[in-house]
Amino acid sequence: MNKSNKNKLKQDSKLFSKKNNIIDGKNISNLLEGPLKLLCEAVEENRNVIISLRNNHKMYAKVKAFDKHCNMLIYDIKELWTEKNWKDKTHKSQERYIAQSFLRGDNIIMIVKCPSKKKS
Repeated sequence: MNKSNKNKLKQDSKLFSKKNNIIDGKNISNLLEGPLKLLCEAVEENRNVIISLRNNHKMYAKVKAFDKHCNMLIYDIKELWTEKNWKDKTHKSQERYIAQSFLRGDNIIMIVKCPSKKKS
């Protein structure tokens, strides 16, 4: 490894260790007030969310972790989508189960918290 590559690695490692990338007591209040509040509550309460994706797929899942870009580690996932047959003009609903997955935030359109089941 030459000297410039070593310096580049040191700079990159400094970027990842900056305090503004770490959620601590000071900036956790920002999460509890802003748009990421929904994800905080979903993680704390272990509740399901419905995630609408850019490819018109929907995911019904639980959130294990997330970051400020809405990248998420999700588990117990049920993925739903509709396939169109242009010849027959029919629609076929498909679904699959995924145990655990990492979801990039740039693929997400909308996140909705699922209503909790009321005990009667």
